[in-house]
Amino acid sequence: MSQTALNRSKTRVYRTLSRSSLFKAALQARKYDRSNLLRERLATRNDRAMLVELRNGRDICWLEDPGEAHPLVTVAIPTYRRPDTVVRAINSAIQQTYRNLEILVIGDATDNESVALIHAIKDPRLRFVNLGRQGVYPTKPGIRGMVSGTKPMNVALDLASGDWIANCDDDDELLPHHVAMLLDAARQHH
Repeated sequence: MSQTALNRSKTRVYRTLSRSSLFKAALQARKYDRSNLLRERLATRNDRAMLVELRNGRDICWLEDPGEAHPLVTVAIPTYRRPDTVVRAINSAIQQTYRNLEILVIGDATDNESVALIHAIKDPRLRFVNLGRQGVYPTKPGIRGMVSGTKPMNVALDLASGDWIANCDDDDELLPHHVAMLLDAARQHH
């Protein structure tokens, strides 16, 4: 499903829900923000049937519109207090051979040093959002490492403008052909 279609679907569901007093009560009683409630509501829908309908008889998820030969890809980079490595991750996204990118960096209430370094990078494809509060994660180190960064990544998924999303952790680097190879694989393997 393209990001545009998903955003339209989310908007329709949210408008319908927002008219309901039960929706407002659920927000207050369960202390959900609208994104979480919307995710929960969308999860009850039959995604497979919706996907079959959107594919319109095609066996692939690839847009066949000639104008979409080079779809926008969002490289999502969640970060928390890693000023020394997040710049390297961002630069690896900037240096991709595939150029139609949005580089979306989401700070998990990250430190001022990281914020300053990210703001110093001047690339029109870069968008940075620093969350006001860090996500709540388990205190047990082994488990924490498995789930840390889920809050900024979920926000990145909500904010992404691309039809495709590539993840890059703040301590990783993408090889120069990473995005191009993933898109080629998607085309070849449907």
